[in-house]
Amino acid sequence: MSPQSLSEQWRRERRLLGHLLGETIAHFHGAQSLERVERVRQLSVGLQKGAVPDAFARLGSELDMLSLEQTLILIRAFSYFSQLTNLTEDREALRSIRALRRSDRSQQRGSVDHLHYLLQQAGEPTQRMTDILSAADVRAVLTAHPTEVQRKSVLDLQRRITELLEQREMDAAGSSADCPEGSADDNEDIDLRVAVATLWQTRMLRTSKLSVLDEVDNGISYFRSSFLSQLPRMQLRLKKRYGVQQPVMRVASWIGGDRDGNPFVDADILRATLHRQCAAVLSHYLSELHQLGAELCLSTRLIDATPALHALAQMSRDDSEQRADEPYRRALVGLYSRLAATHETLLGYAPAKPASTTLPAYETPAQLLADLDIVSESLCSHGAQLLAQGRLAQLQTALTIFGFHLAPLDLRQNSDVHEAVVADLLRAARVEADYLSLPESQRVDVLLHELRTPRLLFSPFMDYDALTVKELNIVREAGVAHRRYGSDCIPTSIISKAASVSDVLEVMVMLREAGLCDIAKGSLAVNIVPLFETIDDLRNAPDIMDALLSLPMYREMLGSRQQWQEIMLGYS
Repeated sequence: MSPQSLSEQWRRERRLLGHLLGETIAHFHGAQSLERVERVRQLSVGLQKGAVPDAFARLGSELDMLSLEQTLILIRAFSYFSQLTNLTEDREALRSIRALRRSDRSQQRGSVDHLHYLLQQAGEPTQRMTDILSAADVRAVLTAHPTEVQRKSVLDLQRRITELLEQREMDAAGSSADCPEGSADDNEDIDLRVAVATLWQTRMLRTSKLSVLDEVDNGISYFRSSFLSQLPRMQLRLKKRYGVQQPVMRVASWIGGDRDGNPFVDADILRATLHRQCAAVLSHYLSELHQLGAELCLSTRLIDATPALHALAQMSRDDSEQRADEPYRRALVGLYSRLAATHETLLGYAPAKPASTTLPAYETPAQLLADLDIVSESLCSHGAQLLAQGRLAQLQTALTIFGFHLAPLDLRQNSDVHEAVVADLLRAARVEADYLSLPESQRVDVLLHELRTPRLLFSPFMDYDALTVKELNIVREAGVAHRRYGSDCIPTSIISKAASVSDVLEVMVMLREAGLCDIAKGSLAVNIVPLFETIDDLRNAPDIMDALLSLPMYREMLGSRQQWQEIMLGYS
């Protein structure tokens, strides 16, 4: 964002946070510390602008005299000031977007509405936009970063400061009186002062590495704070404006499935990741159902629900006299009870708010969606479409996006590991003693023959390398997950450093050991994605894919999934 595009509101917020940070430093470390920070700041600005001839020498002299404690205070002061400034710039960007939406959404570059505008300018009909969005499948992917040092506590405080600035702006807009520029009213801004003071006293960096499950929890926190609520809203807007029925965007994850990115990922981690994701999304659904039950207090003394809705209410086994004339509430009691049973079936324990009746669990998200459709259709039948367009529609849409698994979890492993595992399996089964020494053409022949052979390679009575056991346990756990959460929970297996046709076929052999690939049935339950990373691999990628897609068996298996092949290019 250029300095010219920054508003006066941004400048006021930046000065305010700088003022509060300065007050905090002076309070905890004395006025001299704040004066020292300010001198260094002014000299740095003078050095950058060339306005102070001897700024470099003076700055060096100032820094050389600092003790370790004074140096740390200085570093933290500038670090936190940068963080706080970034918050104000993010808010300025949001203000610009909101202003554009209020005036002309079609001029917001990069937006869906701007794409529609460009298509209209080119003479394309609105149906063209609908067709484009209906064919879109956008996956934002949370990747694993075991070296991540920024703490959730710091992020939470930054979010709190942003919320307080938002509230302050709203309050100022409704009042003719405002605080002087760069100042804070003691009464009105006490929460903001507290947040900045807390941030100053919070350790900025981690002192130890995150575990994989710590990363998983961090990833899930973004779903709770934004994705679970915002993705359904976005999808409903696209549906209303362009008639798009299927979800355009999902958020996938590598965290807990990426063994190439984190060697500590194993079958136990994969199982725990999917368990935590399921717990998060079911908790969200249960909360939404509970609130829907409170909202839909419609009485049959005033409305006439559909027979299907009355049947749903009857099946709930809710015989409360207080709700006898409230079929929607009774029906939602039943939906909550069934989902609570699903929670216990999938997770092994009851939800925090127990169900009031006992009903069979939902086996699939589609079953819950069908019941919600009954509620929606009944509302529309007596003119209450508006009630069907709020929380209920968002919950229906969330189910189509998140299912019972929350986020599609991608598996990823290096091609060298896959070939070592397959070589070990072939050796133990006495199929090929030295698979790794074979040229590519012979590897492909061996793998194709094995894929057509009905018996599996693994035997519980043979000895295998620890790596082989670990990798097979992971793909078996993926098979268990498919049966428990549905195939969307693990849709993809990514091959890092893919360099040959055999790299893809090796993954198929491993998936077959877990029942995720069955040549006889023409079934491939996981999408195999080669990732071409090195310059040579990128140059060879067209020939590799041409050779792979020339295999009749592979084309048949590919057709069992989606008729198209996904690849990744140059991630590293």
